[in-house]
Amino acid sequence: MPISVLNSGHGDSDSGAVANGLIERDINMIVAKIAKELMEFNGITVPPIITGSDLNEVVRQVNLIKNANLCHSIHHNAGGGDGSETIHSVFYGQGTVFAKIMEEEFDKLGQNRHGSGDLTKLSSDGVHDYYGFIRNTNPPAIISEFAFIDSSDYKIIDNYEEQYAEGEAIAKAHCRFYGINFKSPKTQSKIQEVVDKDVYLSVRVLNSKADALAKQIIAMGYATKRLELA
Repeated sequence: MPISVLNSGHGDSDSGAVANGLIERDINMIVAKIAKELMEFNGITVPPIITGSDLNEVVRQVNLIKNANLCHSIHHNAGGGDGSETIHSVFYGQGTVFAKIMEEEFDKLGQNRHGSGDLTKLSSDGVHDYYGFIRNTNPPAIISEFAFIDSSDYKIIDNYEEQYAEGEAIAKAHCRFYGINFKSPKTQSKIQEVVDKDVYLSVRVLNSKADALAKQIIAMGYATKRLELA
């Protein structure tokens, strides 16, 4: 099975951008978890999501994963702009192939592109990639920025339904890259039912079985959140 590594950008004490009631670190992780579940449902191996405020440690953890085919750092932008962009290596290769697929999937969500949507940048020495995540990871790497959270663009990512759609777009892009026909365990109508009617179900299970049960609930088409109870 193909192996994709997901990095939820920022983490720990590093919140990333904060604006319009949104915290980038938290949105990154929500989207990464959704993408991971859907990718695994479609047969892609996804190791535990890597996150943290220390980029060197993030890169180290990525490089510990053997035979990874691709790594993807999930972010949301700031700076008052608008639209999505996907960053890849100046040396092109498989990361560039995936980046272009990723932008096409973002397009399908109705999000416009920030500039061309396709960004690559040289470091100041003129010979290396500017972005450390792309420069130092062993697998081909990209960074995605789906939307700006400090402008009116935040409205495309400010609720769970929209965050699910982004996670699904990421999963679809990974499937396309690997030649996998994407299958969804969830329908839009089921999402709407949960969002509109505020349907909640509390289930107490043994800690050892909680993760497995959460996966089953997600596969049936519902959101789930694990809480540690005293």
